[in-house]
Amino acid sequence: MELREFIKEVSLEIIQGVTDTQDEINKKGIKSIVNPTSDQSLGNETKGKIYDFGKYQKIDIEAALITREVKKGGISVQVLSGSYSGDKESVSKVKFSLPILFPPVNLPDDFFKET
Repeated sequence: MELREFIKEVSLEIIQGVTDTQDEINKKGIKSIVNPTSDQSLGNETKGKIYDFGKYQKIDIEAALITREVKKGGISVQVLSGSYSGDKESVSKVKFSLPILFPPVNLPDDFFKET
């Protein structure tokens, strides 16, 4: 898998996981918010209208990469999965943080009503 595909897949899985978690919490009737907006944190019923764009999360990614020479003098960078042959390849590690602003969540209409 190429590095860009790995980053894309990891990011999509995490973002979808956040959304799926809130959906499941809502279905179970649990009063909890994953990634609340500023107004939701204050208990307002504006349903996520005030989004705090400064509250991003950093996803730390670390991957072992194989760099291979390809035709026409280029290189191919892929995420290591399993073993490698070592023939005209080099393995290195890369670690970086990817800032992500998770999507605001939808809450049930009666979320802020007293029970």
